[in-house]
Amino acid sequence: MNENSSDPHNIWEAFKCAFRGHAIKMGSWKQKQYLIKERGLIDEINELNKKLDEMRLPSVEITYLIKNKQLELENLCSERVNGIINRSHSTWLEKGEKCTAHFFKIKSK
Repeated sequence: MNENSSDPHNIWEAFKCAFRGHAIKMGSWKQKQYLIKERGLIDEINELNKKLDEMRLPSVEITYLIKNKQLELENLCSERVNGIINRSHSTWLEKGEKCTAHFFKIKSK
């Protein structure tokens, strides 16, 4: 057996590797679920719009369903945009501008 196998550094690196694999798998699954839900909502909205166009008198029920599906799609898109904004903000905090003496002078004025 390798004498370095119980080294805490090696154990930590192995844990990070395994965790990263699970995180990537989970992220991929979440993205697929999001796309399936988004496509489903778009298809439902299109079908309801076709039904509405075929009717001589507009149905209040179908119009209500279309509005609900559109609102649900908007909420889904808003969640996605919020996630993008949060990731962008955290990247900026990690790698963005660092506080310098210039910023401290401005803040103290």
